[in-house]
Amino acid sequence: MARGTRSPWVTTRRLAEELGVTQKHIREHLKDEVFKQGTHYRNVNPTAWRPTYRWHLKRCCECLDAYDLWSDSRIVYSRKVD
Repeated sequence: MARGTRSPWVTTRRLAEELGVTQKHIREHLKDEVFKQGTHYRNVNPTAWRPTYRWHLKRCCECLDAYDLWSDSRIVYSRKVD
């Protein structure tokens, strides 16, 4: 990747900030299998005791659109991403 080019893969913290939710909400969707490994997220250190995820920002937003989770009664997203 060229220097200065932004990767579509972001940290859990950045994903939560972009969506306007807590990191806990992201982990809950991970447990609920809303997000699919390899498509929406990847573990960048699979041998570590605690996983370190990177999230594909655009694909996660598309997933939330597909499942209509933007209007989930439990979670209110700010929807900062196009």
